[in-house]
Amino acid sequence: MDQTLTKILQEASNNPDYQAIANYLMSRRAMPNIQYGGKPDVYGSFTPQSLFNQQYRHGNLTINPNAANVPAKEVAPVLQHEMTHAAYNQLFYQADALRKSKEPKTPEEKRFLENFDKITKGVPDQIKAFDASWQEKNKGYRATSDEALAFALQNASNPNYKEGWNAPSHVDPTLATQMMLLLDQAQRLQDLKPQSQGR
Repeated sequence: MDQTLTKILQEASNNPDYQAIANYLMSRRAMPNIQYGGKPDVYGSFTPQSLFNQQYRHGNLTINPNAANVPAKEVAPVLQHEMTHAAYNQLFYQADALRKSKEPKTPEEKRFLENFDKITKGVPDQIKAFDASWQEKNKGYRATSDEALAFALQNASNPNYKEGWNAPSHVDPTLATQMMLLLDQAQRLQDLKPQSQGR
């Protein structure tokens, strides 16, 4: 791996929320490929595996090559944001597998599925409750469930990082707390499985 990418990963690893995301992905054997690339006007991106992206089994995370010229601590929040997308993707797989399982659901599994639906489907309405005009203006990107949760965790974990979307003041802390709750529940369920039962 490129030396500057290694520094960015090391810097991100100093953040407990990033560590929780990485630990969850590792327990699912679902760490994405991480490399420089993508569009020059985009800081970072995560592309899940699909019919159009078969090369990387657990998705591909790209960081803008210009990040090599920026201090690692300024790029680490971008990496955390994109890793949150990778975790969000795995939460969907985990919830889907639980729903399809013929086994009776444990109380913990039921709680996870309830919270998963409540959190992932309820983001737009929560944002609307804080500021309906901001939600309407940003419903095509920043106020979508996956982006809102990724930005929320990025901003709550890195309070000095400025991403420019200026979400209403309570949006990011509220959504970040919910995302970490969901991740914690998912991790506890994952820890009960043999290591071979990742995705």
